[in-house]
Amino acid sequence: MVRIKGTKLPFLVHTFALFSVGCFSFSAAAVALTKPCPTGAPVGTFKLLVLPAKGGSPIPISEINRIVPGEKLRYEPVKVPESLKEKARVSLIVVPVGSDGTKQLQVLPAQPVSAPAEWVMTQRASAIGVVFGPHGIDTKKVASLVQKHPEIVTKLANYAEETSRVEALVQTLSDYEDSAPDSKGLQSVLDGFQSQYGVKLPSIDPKSASTQQALSIVKALAPTVASNDPLPSRDNVVGKASGLAGSVAASYFGAPVALAIGGAQLVEGLRTSLFPPTDFVSAFAQSETGNSTNLCTAKPLNKKSKAKVDYVWMSRISDNAVPEVTLAANTNIPLGTDSSVTVKTATEAQRQELSRVRDWHLVSGSREIPIPVKIQNGTGDDALSVNLQQAKLTPGQYQLAAKWDWTLFNVGGNLDVRALGNIANAKVTPQSQDALIAGAGPVQVQLAGTDFEFVQSVALLDPSNPKNKPQSLEFTLPKGKAQGEQTTMQAQIDTASLHAGEYKLAIQQTGGAAHDLAITVHPPNPQLAQTPMRVNVGEPQQTIQLHGTHLERIEKLTSPDASWTLSPVGKQVHEEQQRTATVKLQANAKKGDTLPVDMYVAGLHAPLKINDVLDVAGPRPRITAATKSFAAESGVELRNGELPAGTAASFALQVQNVDGRPEVGLACKEAADTRHALQLAPGDKNGSAALDFAGTGNLFLSVDPGSIGDSGCELVAQITESQTGTSDPFDLGEVVRVPRIDKLSIGDDKVDASTYAGSITGSDLQLIEKIGWSAKAGDPVQGIPTPIPGQPQEQTLKIAVPWPPPAPHAPLYVWLRGENEARATNTRY
Repeated sequence: MVRIKGTKLPFLVHTFALFSVGCFSFSAAAVALTKPCPTGAPVGTFKLLVLPAKGGSPIPISEINRIVPGEKLRYEPVKVPESLKEKARVSLIVVPVGSDGTKQLQVLPAQPVSAPAEWVMTQRASAIGVVFGPHGIDTKKVASLVQKHPEIVTKLANYAEETSRVEALVQTLSDYEDSAPDSKGLQSVLDGFQSQYGVKLPSIDPKSASTQQALSIVKALAPTVASNDPLPSRDNVVGKASGLAGSVAASYFGAPVALAIGGAQLVEGLRTSLFPPTDFVSAFAQSETGNSTNLCTAKPLNKKSKAKVDYVWMSRISDNAVPEVTLAANTNIPLGTDSSVTVKTATEAQRQELSRVRDWHLVSGSREIPIPVKIQNGTGDDALSVNLQQAKLTPGQYQLAAKWDWTLFNVGGNLDVRALGNIANAKVTPQSQDALIAGAGPVQVQLAGTDFEFVQSVALLDPSNPKNKPQSLEFTLPKGKAQGEQTTMQAQIDTASLHAGEYKLAIQQTGGAAHDLAITVHPPNPQLAQTPMRVNVGEPQQTIQLHGTHLERIEKLTSPDASWTLSPVGKQVHEEQQRTATVKLQANAKKGDTLPVDMYVAGLHAPLKINDVLDVAGPRPRITAATKSFAAESGVELRNGELPAGTAASFALQVQNVDGRPEVGLACKEAADTRHALQLAPGDKNGSAALDFAGTGNLFLSVDPGSIGDSGCELVAQITESQTGTSDPFDLGEVVRVPRIDKLSIGDDKVDASTYAGSITGSDLQLIEKIGWSAKAGDPVQGIPTPIPGQPQEQTLKIAVPWPPPAPHAPLYVWLRGENEARATNTRY
């Protein structure tokens, strides 16, 4: 049997019963109940079943929706007090459908209370009463009562309806008070009751006493009682109850006025026609296992009283026809889960009666598969909780069906039962994975690899900081949730505040456990600056300098018609802003091309495409030859490749690939040796330096090499064109500073037997370390140069030389400081 939300409530929801115990008395111990009464005392336990006219399983009267002629009512005792077993009899009162007086209140024959009994129904019923009593019922008096007061039929039905609501609430509260402490809160339970029964209950103040809570609830639930009996007058009865369930039961059933809502004629008529002279005591029922019903009093019995007591318990039968139920739309539900399915009914009344539908099952061809279904009450459309966790099904199309009593009916529309996607196979697409960049902002991430149609939620987890709560993510499906197979899904991740590192996507499906999908948020991508960069045709390869950010993450660069070689970076390098690369143009590259780059970045699946990175220019300018000459000789030998400092040197430069207005740059090969770099365009003059065109492919340069760098400077020239770049350095020679000797004098003073003192006059004489008549041997100079008065640039230096010279007019040789070889001079004696 399918348990539907609502059937857990009292089995008396549509039952009316009167127990007349007479003078018998018994204790609570005489009737051992599985679930005790929430207040008062137990009376007894029985079953009251309805059997179909043409065979079928009996249905408890608490679950029946209609009773029609030909069906049977069956009474089965479960626990009856010993004091009732011998003489007491049970009879049924049938309250007919209709209030126009044409239908008669019917009393069915009494049977022994201790034995099973059956009665055949001859009319439709709106309420049923069960009567226990030793004196029986006077059917003639009942007929006379109804004839005089036909409104009693309606009043009995109304009383039954109100009693049912109160009784249902007592059962609900009793179940709540027996539940585990971690279950739903009291207000949540009351909200569910309001939704199911369509009543408005007051909010519960948890600080107030259960007595006041109960009186407030009953006033809202049973306004007729409140209008006939001021509720505060019940404080004495309610105060003796335990718990909210008991307080509500005592508040409503614990005073005789509850039955008086039908009017004085009802009370007096029943008293005189059915049970002369009897005291009325309201009773209520609690559900028991095995379709049994426990009858409870709202207050303890008075054992000393000898008065006959009638226990009054009433509820109503809806007598509603089979509801018309359809799915809100053809629906997909996942196999092996508990899913919510939205349904519609023809009327609001049918919507409220959905909880009384029974034996839910799925139909496919000739197969019928029982399944648990619960009603999820709400406003507007209702939802069915369809539980396929234990159902042995295969994916396919099914129809939902159920029973209204014994009548089978189908729910309109089809259920497509589908297998859940295997989220373990889900992958973030490479393009989406590459887009997850720390600080980039919102990113639409696409997932693929399985069916996502039953995904319920997606959250982002940061394993590096488990204290952070999962971040719920918005996600979209191409067709929408549960709308057929959907092999892709998009989720939006805002990376603005995320750090680079490993994360997880927690993906929850309907009825399934969450699966964590690993994803990576990358550091910011490398960025190239100072582009485009120029490369020239005609070069075997060229070294260029990359500028930008995060250049250490670049693994490879490729371009059409060019090959790249990147300089390596250390493992510990971060935030690299410069990096060297070598580019080799291929034969297809031509002047004017602009080449893009595919940048392969560590951790990314696809390269980043960057346009306009390389500009292909024509051949670079070149200096192919240089002819040099000097404005004046210093009188000291210059070796091959040397350039004298302190005097103007002229260079005839032969150049190629030069157009427009080139510039010639002069500097020492080693930057540390450069005193003053010089940049000249044709026609420019800078001090003693000048540059001019000397015909096609020729430039004439005049410059004092010593103005660029001191001795040891390797003077180089480079020519630059704005469109094609700068040539390779061309070596013009090594700058040297040599002395100038204007005069040699030898006196008569001997230094030793073969050496005579003398002097030389000139400039930069401090450079001379030794002096002699041949390149093989020399004598150290005597002291340091002395300036000539009035001529600060002129110096004299004392020397000592052998005499006589090896030959007449022999040249003088000098050794400059720091040199091992002598230099010949033009000086002769």
